[in-house]
Amino acid sequence: VSSAAQSLADGAAEQAASLEETAASTGELSSMTARNAAHAEQAAALFTGADRLVEDARTSLQRLEASMKDIHASS
Repeated sequence: VSSAAQSLADGAAEQAASLEETAASTGELSSMTARNAAHAEQAAALFTGADRLVEDARTSLQRLEASMKDIHASS
């Protein structure tokens, strides 16, 4: 009986250790997921800013083209 009780206690200890490792891994995954979400938000903000810059450049080029046409037409 003593041997069986010891074996049972050893198995319970191993399971407890495995659960602790699983909990730690889950915590790390949660932390990484939060960081990834924050990085995705930052990337989205950067792309939005880049999109605005491209649109501003396009508008400026259209104005430049129109000005060049006006200069050419008036000469």
